Amino acid sequence: MAGAQQGPLGTVSPEARRGDSGGAHDRNPPRTYDRRGGEGQASSGPQDVVGPWAIAQLPIWLLGEKRRELGEQVSKLRSGLFKIDDTREKVQAMSLELQEAKGKVADFQKQCEEYLVVIVQQKREADEQQKAVGAHSEKIGAEEVKCKAMAENAQRDLDEALPALEEAMKALESLNKKDMTEIKSYGRPPALVETVMQAVMILLGKEPTWAEAKRQLGESSFIKTLVHFDKDNISDRVLKKTGQYCTQADFQPEIIGRVSLAAKSLCMWVRAMEVYGRIYRVVEPKRARLQGATAQLAEKQASLAEAQSKLREVGEKLEQLKKQYDEKLAMKEELRRSSEDMELKLDRAGKLVSGLAGERARWETTMTGLEENMGYLVGDCLLAASCLSYLGPFLSSYRDELVAIWMKEVRELQVPCYPGFSFAGFLSRPTVVRDWNLQGLPSDAFSTENGVIVTRGNRWPLMVDPQGQALKWIKNMERGRGTMGPWVVVVVVVVVVVVVVVVVVGRLGPWGFYGDVVFVGVKVIDLQMPGFLRVLEQAVQAGDPVLLQNVQEELDPALTPILNKAVTHVGGRMLLKLGDKEVEYSPDFSFYITTKLSNPHYPPEVSTKTTIVNFAVKEQGLEAQLLGIVVRKERPDLEEQKDSLVINIASGRRTLQELEDEILRLLNEATGSLLDDVQLVNALQTSKVTATRVSEQLESSEQTEIKIDAAREVERVLYTVERGEFGVE
Repeated sequence: MAGAQQGPLGTVSPEARRGDSGGAHDRNPPRTYDRRGGEGQASSGPQDVVGPWAIAQLPIWLLGEKRRELGEQVSKLRSGLFKIDDTREKVQAMSLELQEAKGKVADFQKQCEEYLVVIVQQKREADEQQKAVGAHSEKIGAEEVKCKAMAENAQRDLDEALPALEEAMKALESLNKKDMTEIKSYGRPPALVETVMQAVMILLGKEPTWAEAKRQLGESSFIKTLVHFDKDNISDRVLKKTGQYCTQADFQPEIIGRVSLAAKSLCMWVRAMEVYGRIYRVVEPKRARLQGATAQLAEKQASLAEAQSKLREVGEKLEQLKKQYDEKLAMKEELRRSSEDMELKLDRAGKLVSGLAGERARWETTMTGLEENMGYLVGDCLLAASCLSYLGPFLSSYRDELVAIWMKEVRELQVPCYPGFSFAGFLSRPTVVRDWNLQGLPSDAFSTENGVIVTRGNRWPLMVDPQGQALKWIKNMERGRGTMGPWVVVVVVVVVVVVVVVVVVGRLGPWGFYGDVVFVGVKVIDLQMPGFLRVLEQAVQAGDPVLLQNVQEELDPALTPILNKAVTHVGGRMLLKLGDKEVEYSPDFSFYITTKLSNPHYPPEVSTKTTIVNFAVKEQGLEAQLLGIVVRKERPDLEEQKDSLVINIASGRRTLQELEDEILRLLNEATGSLLDDVQLVNALQTSKVTATRVSEQLESSEQTEIKIDAAREVERVLYTVERGEFGVE
């Protein structure tokens, strides 16, 4: 590209004007990221880095990186917007569901109240019926006891006759036809035998004569007739006559048995029938009363069973009503809990949606801008690659002129590029730039471009730094990185021991000089330091940053492997040859070079291995520094407040960016609906509240900063007036 003009540094050789100078692309592909990012750095290619190969590759790598970067941002924003829109739609749908659920809750509440009224009425009726059935049951129980007593009394009376009856039955069963023939054989029977037969005939309802007795004895079924005699229906007349026989002194089975054994059995039968008949006369009324009472008891028991059955039915119905009531109540409670849950979700979602409304509008604008920028990436990456490769040595006026020429040529070639292209803005982030400013890098555009070239260039930077600004910035930027080698550990131990001793004896406060010792950070070396190569070797292995200061126009050839990044891959390891020794190379290693020469002239072999960056202070930057010194002297409170505000504003903007990134991350990582993720909603709400508070604080700080800058401007005007009065040029 045209426009490579001679700058303030004697670094642009004729080869450079023809487009043949640049960096060591032969050893490392173009680095389009912060060199502390830790990616692999070994490659092989042509020695001429600014030739066609490098010019073609650097924009391609930049294009790939920026497409990924912008694509990820667009994807996050699109996902965040989708989640917000999805949540808004679900909030609307849930609002309808909530109204419907509230209606159902009211219906179930009404049904439960109706069921409760019926249950109370049924319970009252059941209690009354239970009381009546209980009383009836007690009465029937008493009657059952009475009937049982009557039955036992009657049975007790019958039990008196049963032994004699059973004995008579056994005696009858022992009789046979021979015994009957024996009695019938008497022509004139003994008186006792005749008396017995008369009593038998009377019981059988026959004529009490011997002739009738003989005739009955001749019957084959005589004994069976006696066995099956209807003893329950003996008439009073017969029982009375039979009783007369039984009262005779000689009408005893033992006495009659002396005359005839068969007559003895018949006597026993007669006496048993008489006893049974007599007792039956007493028992029968009892049995009749018992039967009547039993019949009434059966009726009452049937009535009680019917009442108990109805009571069971009422109880079952009551249980069913209670079950239905409990089911309705449970459904109502479930709907109520669901409604409350939906209300909570709607409340959270409403706060979330309303809270993210501002972000939504801003994200839509940002996403539109990013999508538009995607169309400019080809031209922007081409311009950015050119700036990284060529702009380092030039002052801002030359840089602006070169960029204007390149943009004109890009447009003529109809390659799309952003109309307001800014090299520093394209390859840096505001939060990172603010950190650089806090670390000592001036805030002007020229210094910001230098910061981008130093941190994003593919070659190690060689910074022309007569005022020491780059040195200060690099030390502050790399503070906290690096490791403590063995010799540093020894120094630390010694210093700590000394500090403890001094504090004990009371000669110094606890921080007398301890705070000035930096244990971890960039390792500062120069070419006159003995053993600087050993420090470099340790840093290459440990991944520590190294700052080589105060170089002249020629560099030590021993640095060539590091400058060329001559890294080789062996078995998954990265090796770098320093002198005759191969050391393991850490991707975290960083190398910076500074010179105090104000206008050095470097040969092509140096400019092709490094990225030369001009850090010479401009008049504007020098004026700002001098103003700071004057104000710090005249108004120390104002300058301290200014420093504090700069830090607070940078911290606030960084916090805002981190919170926005966190909100987008949470939205992108969320699975399912936001309404169901309470933790996520709370986290988003907390982030939003914090972001709002930080924004308010940031706005207040920025307003205060404007007032302080106005007060500082007064000092600058006074300084300018005094300068004019004293004729200072």
